[in-house]
Amino acid sequence: MNSRFAALLSVPLVLALLGAAVTYSVTTASVTNIRTATAKSASAPMTPNVQISDVYVAAAPPVARETSAYFTLKNLGDAPLTLTGLKSNVAKTTKLMVYEKDASGLTGMRTLTEFTVKPGQSLTLSPVGGHLMLSDLLRPVKVGEKLPLILEFKSGASLRVVAPVKRFE
Repeated sequence: MNSRFAALLSVPLVLALLGAAVTYSVTTASVTNIRTATAKSASAPMTPNVQISDVYVAAAPPVARETSAYFTLKNLGDAPLTLTGLKSNVAKTTKLMVYEKDASGLTGMRTLTEFTVKPGQSLTLSPVGGHLMLSDLLRPVKVGEKLPLILEFKSGASLRVVAPVKRFE
């Protein structure tokens, strides 16, 4: 079996939610997490004109080694916007992930290098589509806590957000 489908899931593939507004690039990337804001970055060459909403990190049992972050990112600018990574102080590694079916119809996860959002369009990361995986957790994440996360963009810009930890939806 192809190793990219080793993490089989019973969740149906629902990438239609992401629509034509999102382009997936298909190689591995190390990444991290997110919250609601309009971007401002003092150190980046360009400030991404985005709106982030519906941000949360899924709560996980104390023994869990991974969890995921979800949100909607709207590109308010006039050029495509490419999310390439995240940083988090609660995980050693992070990845941009997407659910998909293999040739035999099995649903699994695949690591991506980026999510690209066209001008005026939105990217919705959800439990049944694209998401941000936080792996090798350094500690348990608890319902109600707020995690600082940093979104990283291809332009070199970054955006600090705060994601509340919620029960899996």
